Amino acid sequence: MVLIGDILHNFGDGLALGVAFSSGWIGGVGASLAIFCHELPHEFGDFAIYLKNGMTKWQALGMNFVAACFGFIGLYIGLSVATNTAARQWMLAAIAGMFLYISLVDVMHEMTGERSDRPILQFVVQNIGMILGWTILLLLAVYEDNIKK
Repeated sequence: MVLIGDILHNFGDGLALGVAFSSGWIGGVGASLAIFCHELPHEFGDFAIYLKNGMTKWQALGMNFVAACFGFIGLYIGLSVATNTAARQWMLAAIAGMFLYISLVDVMHEMTGERSDRPILQFVVQNIGMILGWTILLLLAVYEDNIKK
């Protein structure tokens, strides 16, 4: 089950990279950096799950490698399909939806399931993080034209 989920996840990341690079190299590099930052701990987690379930380190590395290859398949499909402007817009919407789904289902579950000795402080810190993220996204949306110059 972990392998299938990782394959689909990496395929989606590849699609995102393909679409981002078809829009321009700046968007591609930005998407690459974002995907790298979320993939590194994700792959370490998958590796740990494989080891915990009795695989050797070489078997676990092999499973991670197989799943990573599907990222390249997604990349090539994303690059070829995103040459059509209408298709690119739909792909960007679908990819954004996938990332929002992952964040809302996984991250929000983790945030609400975490217990603390100081729940008020935990609430404040979590909300500051979300508001900061929303503010950054808002600023990027408002000043997008100025950033490209």
